[in-house]
Amino acid sequence: MNQELRSELRSELRDEIFINKKTNSLAQLLKEQTLQLDSWKNEHFSLTPGGMNSSAQLLEIDQISVEPSGQSGSTNRSI
Repeated sequence: MNQELRSELRSELRDEIFINKKTNSLAQLLKEQTLQLDSWKNEHFSLTPGGMNSSAQLLEIDQISVEPSGQSGSTNRSI
């Protein structure tokens, strides 16, 4: 019985190691994809001559178009 238990534990340990390696590979792939996406975002939304990226400019436009009552102005913009 002791031998069976050892064999079962070894098998479970091998499975666990395999799962960990697979998880690490997926985590590495996710990290690489995130870095590629960040690089793409930096390239396409880089700082403009005004010192703001496109997202910041859109936020500024939204803040300017908000009236004191808290309602949006008549500026219509599609994203």
